[in-house]
Amino acid sequence: MAFYDQLYACSPTRLGQKMNVRMAQMHWGEICRFAQDRSSVAEIGPGTGEFAATCLPIVQRYQAVDANEHVCRVIRELGGTAVCSFVPPLPFASDSAAIVYASSVIEHMPDPGKALHLLEEMKRVAQPNGVVVVYAPDILACGQHFWNSEYSHAFPTSRRRLLQMAADAGLVVLCAEYCYGPFCGPVAAAVGAAMRFFPDGLASVATLGLIEQERFYKTRTALMRSILLIARKPSPVEGAPGG
Repeated sequence: MAFYDQLYACSPTRLGQKMNVRMAQMHWGEICRFAQDRSSVAEIGPGTGEFAATCLPIVQRYQAVDANEHVCRVIRELGGTAVCSFVPPLPFASDSAAIVYASSVIEHMPDPGKALHLLEEMKRVAQPNGVVVVYAPDILACGQHFWNSEYSHAFPTSRRRLLQMAADAGLVVLCAEYCYGPFCGPVAAAVGAAMRFFPDGLASVATLGLIEQERFYKTRTALMRSILLIARKPSPVEGAPGG
């Protein structure tokens, strides 16, 4: 499928690549704090494969789905399995993954109904007591950059909205923290806030002309505040009436 070809073609800068790897490792570390079982992963929208490369040497089974065949090819070359398809629904069996992960995906859903459907599908694929993980930009911090960074951004995400959706999907929230790309903490928060108002015209000056404006724009928007939500799929006993 040609969908997202222009995004895939815009490879990250060396700094951006390092940030992606560090962020994948940070997410995996946070997931390991809460996931009792780490044997299998289902990833939605694996991008350039940093999260897959992080967990493939560790897990017994990794599967992914993406709308772009180039992305799926990268995952297969890394040793995982990948299905080329739009979502939702997810092309995975129910209760088939200990960890279901989607980074920078849910904000691309066209409306709240589709966004909730995706979260419900992630819950369906997760094993009982497995974890569902969503990483998404915070529109309250990104402002107009939420709409300008990628043309397919359609569903505004914030911590409050994600928490509401998780509740409606029947998930038990374990963690909902703010991140700034691969960083956390007050210094990262200050940098992320500054990135929102950094003038595009100064990109060349700031990078000594070494990074083209589009790539610099993507790097700085990646440093703006996002939300990492980790939730648990209740066991059947918990979900039963009176459980």
